[in-house]
Amino acid sequence: MNIFYASKLDVGSDEYKMDDSEWHHCHKVMRLGMNDAIHFFTGDGTLRYGKIVSANKNFGTVSMTEIIREEPYPTRKGIAIAPTKNMSRIEWMVEKGVEIGVTDFIFFQSQHSERTHLKQDRLQKILLSAVKQSLKLFLPSILVDLSFEEVLYLDGFDAKYIAHCKEDTVPILSVLEGQKPNLVLIGPEGDFSNEEINLARKNGLVSVSLGNTRLRTETAGLMAGHFMVIANEYNFNSNEQ
Repeated sequence: MNIFYASKLDVGSDEYKMDDSEWHHCHKVMRLGMNDAIHFFTGDGTLRYGKIVSANKNFGTVSMTEIIREEPYPTRKGIAIAPTKNMSRIEWMVEKGVEIGVTDFIFFQSQHSERTHLKQDRLQKILLSAVKQSLKLFLPSILVDLSFEEVLYLDGFDAKYIAHCKEDTVPILSVLEGQKPNLVLIGPEGDFSNEEINLARKNGLVSVSLGNTRLRTETAGLMAGHFMVIANEYNFNSNEQ
């Protein structure tokens, strides 16, 4: 299946003009042209079918013929993480996180952070590529350069957890409720400071452990995402244990 992202498609429109990097990939890389069939997703759960009705080197026009599939928005599964110094490790986590079903990627500054700024455009491209590769219909959200305090006060998540290596944690699967929007905070390589952990607890976050193994930051983020996805798919509810 040839699937492309329609970032500017108007609701109810029968035609779509491709004139961005998606058209370059479609026409120059995939070698698609007049009368070829393609599929579009709009990032909001809709997959549409169409045919190319005009094509040149700069843009193409696609006639949209039908909606193939519509999906409800998935339960939010968010990872809030202090980015690593090595950008490639963060990019890897975003790619794999999208594939397994993470819906929100949030990058923030911690007291022990190694990196102070991220290029959101670069992460957005990796995210989009992973969405298309895994044939998903929703485009996950990315937020960058937030403060630790801003993450604590984010709306849209019924439950928030802070994963760290210090004492007084509980196994994450003992408290996760799969059908609720969940957000897990992951610290930098030096872990969260005691001050940050105490502030998180005062704001209602539950201190959790991801296991007995010491994990790299990006691995911990992917593990947290995996736990949330499994809990959601199997309708896991810690209150029923």
